[in-house]
Amino acid sequence: MITDEQAKAFQELFKMGNTAMEKAADAGSYLSKLAFDPLKELSGFATDEIRARRQQRAFERILQSQRILLGRGIEPSQFVGLSDKMTVELIDGASLEEDFTLQGMWSKLIADSMDPNYRDCVHPGFIDVIKQLTPDEALILQYLAQLPSFPTSYIPGFGNRPHTNEERLDEYLRAVQIKRRSLIPIYIDNLERLRLFELRSVHNAVGDQKVLFTDFGKTFLEAVFEMPPKAKP
Repeated sequence: MITDEQAKAFQELFKMGNTAMEKAADAGSYLSKLAFDPLKELSGFATDEIRARRQQRAFERILQSQRILLGRGIEPSQFVGLSDKMTVELIDGASLEEDFTLQGMWSKLIADSMDPNYRDCVHPGFIDVIKQLTPDEALILQYLAQLPSFPTSYIPGFGNRPHTNEERLDEYLRAVQIKRRSLIPIYIDNLERLRLFELRSVHNAVGDQKVLFTDFGKTFLEAVFEMPPKAKP
């Protein structure tokens, strides 16, 4: 059971400067023990080796989130305190992630959660969404978020030429470095299941489809990725 005192320890780690945080990462420090010892009882903290890796990843995510906030001109004294529940869920999820792209998404979500200008846009459900993404799905979302037409995109049809759905999606995402391209249709199904976007048919001669992000999906991507600036009309 995570106590109020232990949750507060995480929040103090968030507020520290980078140098002080690195010192607190010492396994012998009181703050480090207070924050991370309770996680020994959580699933995945079965051995000292696993626990050490998770602790290191958690500190790295906190440091990266601080760098994001400082880059926005937000000083530690301005960081918004997180609820005990949000603190523990963010740290627990971030400490498990090994993929580079997903780690960046956790850091950005932590940063937005503590930014007084963004925190109201961070839905608690975003934590569960990240946990259910594969690295390939994270790359797909990152690619779609960078398109000038976001939050809408079009999947070109093939006209009268016979094609499979897999063939269509593979062509649409050819610029994304997906490791398991045969699973692209499953990835798209999962992203739709999470209600991040919808695929809609466009009634034209070539059979185009439209990728339309939901309000939830659009806000999620804005919370986990650095979005490109919108062109002025």
